[in-house]
Amino acid sequence: MFKNSSLSGYKVENGIYVTNEIKLMSIEDLIKLSNEYNIDTVFYYYDFIDEYYFMINDETTAKLRLDETALSVLKDKIDKHNENLSKLDYDKPTNLSDFL
Repeated sequence: MFKNSSLSGYKVENGIYVTNEIKLMSIEDLIKLSNEYNIDTVFYYYDFIDEYYFMINDETTAKLRLDETALSVLKDKIDKHNENLSKLDYDKPTNLSDFL
């Protein structure tokens, strides 16, 4: 549709919210948009996740209000879950946000 017009088209993520932002689907579209409008500066930041938010600790299990029997049954699974989390690389970013 846009190919035969003088308009440029960009595919965006589902749901544009009232935040004055458009989320492009690819870095290639960001580069294309920047070139077409002679934008020579892009600001960006990386998001990282924190292991703390995924760990199952005493505070978490207390909120579940499990009795001692149920907790003892789940203990090995909880320990394995936490062990697997500790092996992940939290220095790698999970998201890149760009601003023109």
